[in-house]
Amino acid sequence: ACGDLLTAAAQLRMHLQILGQRHWADMNIKLQAAQDEAASVGRCAAHVALLIPGDPGETALLLSRSAGQLAAHAVKKANVGLRTSSDQRYLGGELPTPLNLDDLDARVDAFRRAISPAGGLVGGGPLPAVPAQPDPGSAS
Repeated sequence: ACGDLLTAAAQLRMHLQILGQRHWADMNIKLQAAQDEAASVGRCAAHVALLIPGDPGETALLLSRSAGQLAAHAVKKANVGLRTSSDQRYLGGELPTPLNLDDLDARVDAFRRAISPAGGLVGGGPLPAVPAQPDPGSAS
């Protein structure tokens, strides 16, 4: 559940970072994808909160809130308008300035700390030794 949440947050972050880089002919589709990714962060965070009460669950929900607010801000901030070409109509647009991802990054970092070995959730220590296997390509 924790890995799913971190993956969903990373996908949303990358999508929003790229979204703010230029004009997109299909901005409406890009914004819908950002909303869907933020909803995925929310589902994953709720799952974590149900499985791991306390600090990990609380930081997961705060991460979800940040993701949702960031996606909503992108929708509000986007300059979108109907564009037409000889055979197409679409909602193109752009963000006037890139989004500030600092709060999302801080929430991801807080969640990582909450689930770190020092936070008591994830077991620490060295990995168990794996016995050496002979190289299948070598002659015996």
